[in-house]
Amino acid sequence: MMQPQETDIAVNTMRSRLTVLGFVLTIITFQISQVIYPAAKAVENGGLSPQRFGLGVALLLGALVTLLALVVFIMSSRLNREGTCSIHFVIIGDLLMYLALIMTLFIFISPYEPVLDQFSASLVDQDLSNIRHAVLGFGVFVWIFVGFVAPGLLMLRLSVSVVMRLLYFISYSICLALLTWLVLLASNLERGADPPNFMEVIRSTLFAPMDWTGAGL
Repeated sequence: MMQPQETDIAVNTMRSRLTVLGFVLTIITFQISQVIYPAAKAVENGGLSPQRFGLGVALLLGALVTLLALVVFIMSSRLNREGTCSIHFVIIGDLLMYLALIMTLFIFISPYEPVLDQFSASLVDQDLSNIRHAVLGFGVFVWIFVGFVAPGLLMLRLSVSVVMRLLYFISYSICLALLTWLVLLASNLERGADPPNFMEVIRSTLFAPMDWTGAGL
C-alpha cells in the first residue's frame, strides 16, 4: 500500500489561522480584564472568593493554548523562495487552534448560565427553561463540532500516513481531556462540589458545556 506523499502548506493558509487566533486572543484578553484582574485586586485587599474560578481557569488555559498555537504557526514557515510551511507544524497548530476555540466556547457560555439560573429561581416560566436548555444544548452541539468533527475531518484530509494521523488525534484527545478536566475541577471547587471522578471527566470531554455549568445532562 502506497503511503501518501507529504507536501508543504502555502503560507497564506497559515496566515488565515493567525487571523482566527488573533480574534480568539482578543476575546480572552478582554475577559481577563473583566474577571482575573478584579479577582487579583480583591486578593491583594485581603479578600478571597472562589466566585468565577472556573471561568478564570478557562481564560488562563485559553490564553496559553492560543499563544502556543501562534508560536507553532510562526515556526511552521520555511525560509525559502516558495513561501511554504511545514505540514507537521501546521497540523499541530491547527489542533491547538481547535483547543483554543474550545476554551473560547466555554468563556462565552459560562457567564450566561448563572444569569439563567438566577431567573429560574425567582420565576417559574417554561419559556425561560426552554431558552436555558436551548442555549446549553446548542453549546454542546458546537462543542462536539469544534472539538471532534472538525479535527476528525482534518485528520481524514491530511496527506500523511495513517499512523501519524492516529498519533495526532490521540495526542489531541488527551490534551482535550486534560483541559476539560482542569476546567471541570475548577468549576466544582467554585460550586463546593467534590473533585470529578473518571467518568465525569469522560462525560465532560464529550458534553463539556453541560458539566462545566453544572446543568447536568
